Amino acid sequence: MVLLAGFVAVIFLLLLVCVEAQELKAHVSPSASARLSDLGLSPQLYDELFSKALRDHVKENACYQSVTDSVRSYGLSSSLSDEMLRKRGAIALFLCDAAADSISTPQECEHDVETFEWSESQVQGCVHALHRVPQQWASFDNHRKTFPLLCFAQMQREGVDEARNVYRDIAIQQQKFLLYLRGTAKERQQLYEGMERTAKSAIEQLQREARHLQLHQVQIMRTQAQAILSNLSTSLESMTMRSAANISRTGQESLRSTLRVLQKTATEVVQASVSRSSALAEEQHRNFTFQTHYFQDLVQQTFSPDGPLSKILQTCHHQQQAAALQLRTQSSQSNRIAEEVRDVVASLRDTATATDRALHEERKRAAEEEADRKAQDQQGRDVLLKLVAGLFDDPQSLDWTELVTTVLLRQGIPSWCGTVLTSFLHLSWWALSNLLWAVAGWTIFALTWSRRLGGAALHVRQPRQPTIAVTGNRGWSGPESRTDPRRLRSLATRRRSIAPRDIRAASAPL
Repeated sequence: MVLLAGFVAVIFLLLLVCVEAQELKAHVSPSASARLSDLGLSPQLYDELFSKALRDHVKENACYQSVTDSVRSYGLSSSLSDEMLRKRGAIALFLCDAAADSISTPQECEHDVETFEWSESQVQGCVHALHRVPQQWASFDNHRKTFPLLCFAQMQREGVDEARNVYRDIAIQQQKFLLYLRGTAKERQQLYEGMERTAKSAIEQLQREARHLQLHQVQIMRTQAQAILSNLSTSLESMTMRSAANISRTGQESLRSTLRVLQKTATEVVQASVSRSSALAEEQHRNFTFQTHYFQDLVQQTFSPDGPLSKILQTCHHQQQAAALQLRTQSSQSNRIAEEVRDVVASLRDTATATDRALHEERKRAAEEEADRKAQDQQGRDVLLKLVAGLFDDPQSLDWTELVTTVLLRQGIPSWCGTVLTSFLHLSWWALSNLLWAVAGWTIFALTWSRRLGGAALHVRQPRQPTIAVTGNRGWSGPESRTDPRRLRSLATRRRSIAPRDIRAASAPL
């Protein structure tokens, strides 16, 4: 009984320890690089939860990384309208491009990209040196224009990096939480298995002790009864032998009958004693069996679905389900953050691609415009040289149609427009020359006949006066000589001989 009570006390003490252990925090320090077997997850679930979060990010070029760090420290804290800051950033990006493409840079631009602290004279000298090379100047100018975009991209990049770090920390905390749950479940399972083994061993020990005690008590009672019967038989036999000589036959018979009665009475007494002992032993065995069954019922009730231990297990199971639900919620949030991070990275990548494409198109268009401008300048110089050479050599042999067509083609006008315009110019020149010839003829005619008519009128109205020689002008006479008909005729003849030559010289093409 004492052993049974002690064993029951031990069982309840173990149950109390289990309940208290449920409320304690496990001091488990899982490693950040937890193995798949320690977490108890399938490979697919592990890849879904942690592979994307703990993946190493691709690092960019060291030169561009230093420039972005400088932009993060200078560009984000300064005004984006600072022209000197934009020039510094453009020079740094140009040096990174030149280092990546193995292109030689001007001596004035050989600065350390990581310092990002250049004086104004150094920046101006590098800008003047880049201006001498068109390709380098185009690259520098594009970087200078897109430098604010780089600053804003760095702002977004900081947000993306922070989100990645948060996502990684969440994944590590999830691993630690899974390890904690895994260790707690293992410890609880081991505790339950130990309690079950202890209870089974205690029940078996009690059953063995009960059987041994029952057999021992029956053996003792049988030994005592046999000893009493043997002692009684021995005393009766000795008494019979001592009184056999002195007792007669009748006395012997009465003695024998008395002995038989005594023996029968003793046998009944012994049997009654044995029966009482057996009944007592059976009662004790029955009580022990009842206690054993009660203890078994108690153990079964303890481990039954409605028992306290099952309730504790159900509580632990519910807590594990709540923790798993929380873990899934955190995983979904982490996946959503990862999706947002991927979207931001994709938008940044698309923006960078579009910017690079726009820069490439702008560079290509600038190069084509530069080549077209050079070709047009060369063609214009050739046309000008040809025009000058034609004017000096043979003005009549110049092909004005080709010259006009070439000039119009430089302005993007079709060649047939040049042909039409040249024909119109020839027609206009022919009409203008004929008009000039007509005007000149009528002018000469009017001057000639007006002088003749004026001289005739003066000759009729005024009387003839003697000619007075004027010595002031060599070869000229006085006013009367101006109205001399012979003088007028000579002047008209001279004008008629000079006028056609002047008109032809004026109408000749340049």
